[in-house]
Amino acid sequence: MIRALKKISEHDEIPVKTPKWFNVIYSHPSIGERIKNLKDNQAKNERMQNI
Repeated sequence: MIRALKKISEHDEIPVKTPKWFNVIYSHPSIGERIKNLKDNQAKNERMQNI
């Protein structure tokens, strides 16, 4: 999923990193925020599997 988001970003020339005001104006998170959320969820799932 992360790889797909990066490819979409490159293809459509959407920046991965955006200024902080981006999330105030737009209803959907930036590509960078989506990638961060996916990585956070992946880390959380890995911790849960180790319990």
